[in-house]
This record gives sequence, structure tokens and C-alpha cells, in this order.
Amino acid sequence: VHYEAPETTLTPELQAKIDSGTPLLHQELSAELSASLLAAGTPVHWRAWSPELVRDLKAQGTPVFVDFTARWCLTCQLNKKTTLRKAEVLTMFEEAGVVTLMADWTNRDPEIFNTIRSLGRNGVPVYALHPGETGGAPTLLPETLTPQIIQGALDKLTNQRDIE
Repeated sequence: VHYEAPETTLTPELQAKIDSGTPLLHQELSAELSASLLAAGTPVHWRAWSPELVRDLKAQGTPVFVDFTARWCLTCQLNKKTTLRKAEVLTMFEEAGVVTLMADWTNRDPEIFNTIRSLGRNGVPVYALHPGETGGAPTLLPETLTPQIIQGALDKLTNQRDIE
């Protein structure tokens, strides 16, 4: 297993990624650098989930996609490799104005489990696309994902926003 330390400063290489539109992943950055880039309006994908963050983003009118996952979940890892970490999919989220969050249930966090249960599920993976409104119920996606499934869910979300 190869480990790379997270970037702590805005290097020329990182700026080149940003300039080229290459999606940035939260785990590749230090918390401080991630916060700084987000404050500057640069999307950073797969920040840590919290119910408060989801509530705050929805209150701002921002739709949210949550990946409820665990390192030991083979389906979760397959979906990351085939869909969720692909640049084309991350770009779809950005273009739809959707913030991506990851709820890591590897250590069986009870708050994550309670949220999964409230969504009518008993375990991971769970993929929830929250509309950008305070009262809107999330759309649950299937356990096995493809880029086409993500695009379809984002298209429905966009069409709902256009109607309102």
C-alpha cells in the first residue's frame, strides 16, 4: 500500500490541477488547505459527513450527496473505483452544484448508523442525494452505482430545481 501525505500548501502542481479542472479529493489535502480552498470557492470532494453540515448546506440551498461507506465494504470500494472517484463523475457533481460528503462507518459510528436506519437501510453502502432545500427528502440510489445512475439522479435533481 502506497501512502502519500496530504498536501499542506498550494503547490504549483496543485494549482495546475485546479486550473485544469481536475477534481480535488479532501483526503489528498490537509484540513487547513481544504478549508482554505473551499473558502476560495474551489470544490473539494468527499469531505467528512456530519448531520450539521448536511443541514447547513441544505439551508443554503446547496444539494448534498452522501456516500455512507466503510473500508471493509467490498461493494463500497468497488463503487468508488468504478464510479464515485472518477473525474467525470466528480465533474458531474460540480456542474450540478452538489457537495459530496463521505460518512465513514468503518468504526461503526452510532450517529452514522442511526442516520442509515432513518433512511430505511440497515448497512452500507447507502447513497443519499439531498435536494438543496431544508425540508426535502433525499433520493436513495441503488447499492451498485454507475456513472449513468449518478447522471440520471443529478438530471432529476436539476429538473426538480427548474420546476420550482
